[in-house]
Amino acid sequence: MIVLRPLALILLAVVLVSCGGAPPPAEHFYRLSAPVLAPAAKPLTGLLIVERLGADGVTGERPMVHTRQGQEKNLETYRYHYWIEAPGRMLAQHLAEALGTSKAASKVVTGDLRVEGDWILKGRLKHFEQVLGGSRPKVLIEIEATLLSAKDYGLVHHASYREEEEAQGESPAQAVDALQKAFNRISLRIAADLKAP
Repeated sequence: MIVLRPLALILLAVVLVSCGGAPPPAEHFYRLSAPVLAPAAKPLTGLLIVERLGADGVTGERPMVHTRQGQEKNLETYRYHYWIEAPGRMLAQHLAEALGTSKAASKVVTGDLRVEGDWILKGRLKHFEQVLGGSRPKVLIEIEATLLSAKDYGLVHHASYREEEEAQGESPAQAVDALQKAFNRISLRIAADLKAP
């Protein structure tokens, strides 16, 4: 039987404790809120369905995306900072809520309900990211939106909406605040363009 001396036991305990390592950083989850829009000047008659926004693989996933000024083709994701759900779904839900409260149409719902409507708003989320570096950090949102007549899928309106907003710093939480402001402006612009032919 091997008898370990007290000093050896202490060294063994230190080695075993150090192998465990530090716990990983805490995970953070973020959400945006539905913007408040002014009442629509010329509301659409009938039911408007807001479809989930399409997006590429990185932009459409829950981890927050960031890039650096001058290196915009290189996208990275944070490891412990997430949206509460996929951005395409989250933004579509908020846009539908905002358009509904502003009476942009007689009734506004999301495509999740799988009902037939009179108008369909489709879109693609092209940018939804934090831009680090440069003189001031900022965020970028770009949404391509298309309004179709559900009766014949005729094109009523198509446009790309791009907004940038300076952030107060480079933290993910500060990026979320700036993204909210940029999304509010995009929602306002989309609402203003939703008019029947």
